[in-house]
Amino acid sequence: MTNRSLKLKNWPSADQQAWATAIKPGDILDGTGPASHWAEPTRDGNIYRYGQWLAFLHNHDPALLDLPPGDRCTLEVVRVYVALLQTSTAPHTVSTSVQGLVQMIQVMAPQGDWAWLRRLQNRLKRTAMPSRDKREKMLPAGLIYASSLAELERLTCAPLTKKNLVGFRNALMFAILSSCPIRRKNLAALVLGTSIVRHNERWRIRLSERDTKNHRSFDGELPASLTSHVDHYVCDVLPRLARGKQTHGRLWLTWYGDPMTGHAIYLRMTEASPRLFGKAINPHLMRDCAATALVDTSPDAALAARDLLGHRIWRTTERHYVHANQLEASRKINALFSEIAKG
Repeated sequence: MTNRSLKLKNWPSADQQAWATAIKPGDILDGTGPASHWAEPTRDGNIYRYGQWLAFLHNHDPALLDLPPGDRCTLEVVRVYVALLQTSTAPHTVSTSVQGLVQMIQVMAPQGDWAWLRRLQNRLKRTAMPSRDKREKMLPAGLIYASSLAELERLTCAPLTKKNLVGFRNALMFAILSSCPIRRKNLAALVLGTSIVRHNERWRIRLSERDTKNHRSFDGELPASLTSHVDHYVCDVLPRLARGKQTHGRLWLTWYGDPMTGHAIYLRMTEASPRLFGKAINPHLMRDCAATALVDTSPDAALAARDLLGHRIWRTTERHYVHANQLEASRKINALFSEIAKG
C-alpha cells in the first residue's frame, strides 16, 4: 500500500459522517454513539487501522470509496486486503489490523451482518504466532528491581549533575514498574497527590476508571524499600528537573522541565536498560516481567497477576503475559522484593 493509513481528515465524507455518528455523545434520552465510550488509545488505534483499510481501497479500487462504508466491505475485497497485509506484516499485526476494521465497521455500519468478518478475525487471531520469542527479551522482575535499587542507592549519594539526575529518574521508573506494572500511558500521566500518593509510609498508585484502558480503577502499593528513593526524587531531583517551570504536579519531567510523554519514557527506558541490565527493556515488556515473577512464585500468586495488570479475565493475562485484589497483588510482589532489598 502506497499510503500506509489515510488520515481522518482525508476520509470520504460518508466515512467521516459515519464516524461522527459513532462517537456522538448524548444522554439517556438522546442516545449515544456506539463508540462514544471508547478510550482515547482505542479510538486512535482504530482510526489508524481503518485508515489502513481506506488506503488499501484507494490503491486497489478507488471506485469503492464512492460506496457507503458497509457496502464496500465484502468478503471478496477483505480477502484481497488480508492477502496483501500478509505479504508485508507479521501475523499478529495482520490480526490486529483486521480487528480494527471489525470494530470500526460494526459501529459505522451497525445495520450490517458482520458475523463473517468477526469469524475471519478470530481465525487470524488463533493462527497468529509471535514473530519473536518474547521470553528471550525478558529478565526476572526481581533482578530488574535489585539492579534498579542498587542504582538508586548509588545515585542518592552522587553529585546532582544532569547525568545523575536523569539516571535517578530512569532507574526509579524501572523500580516502580517492576512492582506496579501499569501501562506506559498511565506511567507518563502520574501526578503527585492525585495518582501517586504517600500513604502510611508507603507510596501508592491510584488510577480512576476513566484513566485505565479497561475502565477499571487501579490501586497498587509500592515496596517499602522504595519509599526513601521516591522521597528523594520528589524532594531533591524533581525540583531541579522542573527548572522553576509550572509542571502541574507531573511526576516525570525531561531535563528541560517539560512533562514526559509516553514515547519519551519509552525511549529513555530503552536507552538506559542495556547499561543497567545488559539488554534493552521497554515499559510494556516490564508488564511481562512482573507478571511472570508472580506466576513463577505459586498458583495463588499467579491468579493475583491478573489484577496486578488490570485485566478482567485470567485468559487475557495468560495469553499475552503469563501475569487478587490489586492491592493484594502488589503486596505479593512487594514481598518478593523485600527479600531482595534485605540482601
